[in-house]
Amino acid sequence: MDDATIKTVSGARFPFSHPFAERWHIASFAIAVIAWVAFEYASDVAKGLFDEGTRNAYYTTIAYGPAAVALLAILLVDKAWLRQGIGFVGKANKTLVISCFSAVLAVYISGYGLAWLMGYPREPFMQYLYYYQMTTVQLSVYLVSLLVLPPVVEEILYRHFVLSVIPFRKNVWCAVLAILVPAVVFTLVHRQYEYWTTYATLFGFAVVSGVARVMSRGMLLSILLHAFAIAIALLLNEIVA
Repeated sequence: MDDATIKTVSGARFPFSHPFAERWHIASFAIAVIAWVAFEYASDVAKGLFDEGTRNAYYTTIAYGPAAVALLAILLVDKAWLRQGIGFVGKANKTLVISCFSAVLAVYISGYGLAWLMGYPREPFMQYLYYYQMTTVQLSVYLVSLLVLPPVVEEILYRHFVLSVIPFRKNVWCAVLAILVPAVVFTLVHRQYEYWTTYATLFGFAVVSGVARVMSRGMLLSILLHAFAIAIALLLNEIVA
């Protein structure tokens, strides 16, 4: 069965489906809203299933694990039946990969360097990052979860569902808008920080991740960049401690 036939069958079965990120479509906004609600609901329900001690010790696993399952399920439905042409791996050449990883590293070093020049202490959130991890197992689970789950959840949520509300394949202006809007939302949602330098760093990272998403036409590079960013932040947090 060729691509044309597949699209015909898909269109006949799901008349509301449409090509991914090629034109403005209300369904793209609706899918983004559903994904956002699923993320919030899955996290809240999961956190309510555990006592305070367990929730604090394994917060990232509990808050992001069910959300990852929910968003991946919606992504599979989106990819299979709602919007045609969604790619997960995408196509990223060596130049794009090296440029993006270098840019993320530069953003974080610049952010921490600027905070140091401004005389800002470590973010209180980062000072107490391991406060509730009392055992080696808890710390190990926390670190692994931190490097895996937020990158998967947040990149799918912001760099797929939110970003693709704007048809970034339509023209360069839509692509720029699709990079900037999720970057602003991503930055503002992280309200646990106090200093503007941290928010500037988050915004810079989000822009690089958005560029990777648009240029590679996949999500894998953005997810890897997010994991790399967390690793760099953890390392720099220990260096400046």
